[in-house]
Amino acid sequence: MDSQYNNFLEKFKKPDRKYGLYPFWFLNYILDKKILKKQLEEMKEKGITGFFIHARSGLIYPPYGSYKWFEFVKFIVEESEKLSLNSEIYDEFDCPSGTCGEIIPIIFPQYRAKFLDIYRTKVKLERDEFYSIKKGRILKIFGLNKGKIYDLTENLGVIKTNFSYSMNWTSKNYYSVEKDYKHTRAIAFKPELYIQFPFKGVWEIIVFYLKDKQNPKFTHQLYLDVLNPYSTELFLKFTHEKYKKYLGKNFGKNIHYFFIDEPKMFSEYPWTENLEKIFKKNMVIHFFQTYIILF
Repeated sequence: MDSQYNNFLEKFKKPDRKYGLYPFWFLNYILDKKILKKQLEEMKEKGITGFFIHARSGLIYPPYGSYKWFEFVKFIVEESEKLSLNSEIYDEFDCPSGTCGEIIPIIFPQYRAKFLDIYRTKVKLERDEFYSIKKGRILKIFGLNKGKIYDLTENLGVIKTNFSYSMNWTSKNYYSVEKDYKHTRAIAFKPELYIQFPFKGVWEIIVFYLKDKQNPKFTHQLYLDVLNPYSTELFLKFTHEKYKKYLGKNFGKNIHYFFIDEPKMFSEYPWTENLEKIFKKNMVIHFFQTYIILF
């Protein structure tokens, strides 16, 4: 018993590499191989058994995700292997994981995180009337009257009343003439949206807007639509697959893990394309499953 206890204490003092300290190693500013090698030696000297390679704010050189970035990471992995250090991978530039340093949502805006902005108000109409609503990408407009719900999306109309004036408009803009007649032309460029109600009364209006401008609580200004499986495929292609390409021979040796940091949705009302169809389909499947169980 004493020998087992002493053996445990010895392993606790000098744990196997997989049980040792694993700090985040923040790589920023300008990476230098001499400095990186010295830091690796210092970690070994201090009893660190492994770390997570983590690109962090302030990184100037090399750009994250570039060929040169992977060259430096490969250098770290190979040097750490010589020192019997595990060099695991943090799979993002800052956090949360999923954007490859925002490269993906910048060049693939269709995969940005989307969410609903819901506008609600009550109005009293004395007769069949139009009501002004703010512009935006509108998914649905509903009206509630006496407990009934009306889909008013197709009742959307537009007017233009905000005129601007061109003082140098000429008759040559219309047809070819020998003498040019200058005149002023008025035109309204900005449309205003109005919804028409089917009958008078007290209405509650609910407008669902689709937005993709996030209010981030972390570092990314742009994030991915994590409800869309293609977003994940892009992230794996731009990140994990590249690490495999450059460092695959070290997988299972001194690389064992990818650290994935807090994928999330930036709204209480996340949205993705075809969510309505997916929801209805799953509701039908759930109904029949419940029916079969009950009967």
